[in-house]
Amino acid sequence: MLQRIKQRSNEVISPKTYKLLCGVSGGMDSMVMLDLLQKSDYELGVAHVNYHLRAESSDLDAALVREYCQENQLPFYLMDAFYDPEKDGNLQLWARNIRFDFFRKIKKENNFRMIALAHHQGDQIETILMSVFKGYDFQLINEFNHEIYRPLLHSTKVEINEYAKLNDIKYREDLSNQSNIYDRNFVRNKLIPRLEERFDNFDNRLLGLAERTKKKQAVLGYLLDETFRKYKSKEKVNPNFTYEKIDKKIVDQSFGIEILYYNLQLYDFSFDQIQNLVSGNNQVKFEARNVLLCKDETHFLLGMQPGLENEPNFECKIQEADFLKHQFYYFHFRVTVGDLPDFEPDFVYLDFDKISFPITLRSSRAGDMIRPLGMDQGQKKLNKYFNEQGFNFFQKLHYYIMIDSEGRIIVPKKTIDNRLKIDENTKKCLRIGLIEDL
Repeated sequence: MLQRIKQRSNEVISPKTYKLLCGVSGGMDSMVMLDLLQKSDYELGVAHVNYHLRAESSDLDAALVREYCQENQLPFYLMDAFYDPEKDGNLQLWARNIRFDFFRKIKKENNFRMIALAHHQGDQIETILMSVFKGYDFQLINEFNHEIYRPLLHSTKVEINEYAKLNDIKYREDLSNQSNIYDRNFVRNKLIPRLEERFDNFDNRLLGLAERTKKKQAVLGYLLDETFRKYKSKEKVNPNFTYEKIDKKIVDQSFGIEILYYNLQLYDFSFDQIQNLVSGNNQVKFEARNVLLCKDETHFLLGMQPGLENEPNFECKIQEADFLKHQFYYFHFRVTVGDLPDFEPDFVYLDFDKISFPITLRSSRAGDMIRPLGMDQGQKKLNKYFNEQGFNFFQKLHYYIMIDSEGRIIVPKKTIDNRLKIDENTKKCLRIGLIEDL
């Protein structure tokens, strides 16, 4: 087993160049993986999450991993996490998200090349069966991707058990794995043993079928992706937020809904959700894996869920002097004195002397009111104005506006507050545009 992993590792991720962060729970699989990788001469670090779900047992798991790292002089990274049923929802999903976010954080902060996880062949079989029961195409765990390495994926549980005994590996048993209340535990503890008892060589046959299906899917996926790409584009709403647009005409093609589903299932959207998206009104929204899927009149839209974007609370002040620098953030300014400039599309023009500084730059908020150009009295909700302009969900949420100190709103490329408009008394004209439009 050790020689196989050494040989495989040298083929794809040389110990001379790859620094690995090992996700270690303290159970048999992860402790065997840790021992194997250490004997394969990798530079290692170890990350452990204590979820505090099993009282003293959770602390003992953490203590075992910490002691191993101390004895072997390995960097040890610990996270304490506490589950709140009311706030955190599904326990297994919460734990998975906590774990991976922590691993990625440690990987980035300490320059690890990859994260090593202890999934084995049995986990692969469970994953295939779970995907079937959920109505998905065959789902397989990858041995490698851009950040994950699973050195035990081609090893059986029997081999791992034997290695642990022969090498006197210390580990802890997680008794919750014996509880069949969770679907995956039921599949592992009840279903798979019966299938192996009934059908000769069941595991290898299932793995072979899944691998062949995966290759066929790869060919099909290439063809579907070529079609999908013709209808997909990206739009930047501001420097910190970009979303994807998929032309609705895709569903008019042969197998259009299937093509749409094939590409969006990568985010864990189901076929039923895609069908409901296509047939529903423009208020339909679905969330999966931190992304939100919705639509407007002409496109299906895919972007980060609200609250998870790179800079959700961005806000800054623009002083009067900033407008004389010609460029600020991703805006271009031009102040002209005397004769009015020629008016061009995609720019807004206003009377510089009417502005009350400083100006606040931010995205829109509930309750924002605007008196758009041409509206002499009263105000309307900014959200209503956005709807009239055909803004979609992501544009309304992330489009940057400017507000002077008297609450008068400027919407770059679109409109200004009517009280800031140019008139016969204007001496200084301010033009505002986006740098990308110059």
